[in-house]
Amino acid sequence: MAKSPPQLATLILMAIWGVLSLNMFLPALPSMADSFQISYATVSLAVSGYMYLTGALLLVIGPLSDIIGRRRTSLAAASIFVVASVGAILATRFDVFMVFRLLQGVAVGGFSLSQAAIRDTTDSQEQAASRIAIVAMVMAIGPMLAPMVGGFLDVQFGWRAIFVALCLLGLAVLGFCYFDMGETRRDGALSFSERVQGYRSLLATPQFWGFAVTQAFALGMFFAFLTGMPLLGQQVFKLEPSQVGLLLGMLPLGYIAGNFYTTRKTRTLDLVTIMERGRLVGLGSILATMAVVALGVTNPWIIFAPLVFCGAANGLTMAPSNAGAVSINPRLAGTAAGLMGAMSTATGASIASLTAWLMAGSPTTMTLLVIMLVCVVLSGVGVQILRWLQRSAALGVL
Repeated sequence: MAKSPPQLATLILMAIWGVLSLNMFLPALPSMADSFQISYATVSLAVSGYMYLTGALLLVIGPLSDIIGRRRTSLAAASIFVVASVGAILATRFDVFMVFRLLQGVAVGGFSLSQAAIRDTTDSQEQAASRIAIVAMVMAIGPMLAPMVGGFLDVQFGWRAIFVALCLLGLAVLGFCYFDMGETRRDGALSFSERVQGYRSLLATPQFWGFAVTQAFALGMFFAFLTGMPLLGQQVFKLEPSQVGLLLGMLPLGYIAGNFYTTRKTRTLDLVTIMERGRLVGLGSILATMAVVALGVTNPWIIFAPLVFCGAANGLTMAPSNAGAVSINPRLAGTAAGLMGAMSTATGASIASLTAWLMAGSPTTMTLLVIMLVCVVLSGVGVQILRWLQRSAALGVL
């Protein structure tokens, strides 16, 4: 049994675990619909149902790690995931498959647990932000590669092969956590009453709301793009699915660059300044895209080129906001990570639904850009809350 803090490789594997679980099977949805002899709309519940459940699970997994420890929670989640993957492989009815698919939602805890472990093993929120940014930079590769791998497995071996691969991934996470992840929680276990009080104290802390609002709407901007871009690509620009995929990959590429910048600047800049720069970059990229549309440009590659900087803006925002939230009370790092994740997931899913509703029927590029602009502005409000709190503390007001 491991007795040392986890290596960075283990933390990266834990973080990318949930991303791969969500994205890898997306290309196989039509094959699954044929296999179970159901409609595509019904099988898509494996996506929407999974997202809503993961948001709820984050409210449980984070606090649970504060109670029984990061190591035990990680081992339990990985074990459940492996069993659920085997169940999904063997399922012959869609309702049975959905039960096991929803159980796979425990994978979402990997990122929040890795964040908590990083905060446990660093001395400052700036160091935590740098390490979280490194993890996020590698994790961003997942959404780009997972659908490609899933599509290949589906074509060559059938959709069940994807869940075989996910089962192997779960076994890898279980092995890494068992042999490398020692307990990182610094203090003793929290009681149930302390856990409830932890939620109350976080929700009563203005700093937590500043970080939460910043992250939730930054993620909402990304969800709006993921929802609206395929509609525009298909109905407005008449693009092939592969071309839409390339356009969707612009934001993750920018996200990697933004996280790289964050890893370098946390040594010299405070978290609020880095997030502030991120929000300005995001605002500028959307306004530039709007200007291109207003000039009458119709080439989608030219129109959406500035949005790569939106991805970079989120790379400057997500890691610092995560690090700041889990640093408010390091003893509640798991609770804070889970609560932030749940709030961000719920906000992102709601904005995705709103985007789909507003763009149904006759989607326009400007409609999508306005939604993204509102998200960036609201995210910037969260940063300004943090800046005001920072200045007030410096002046002795708080």
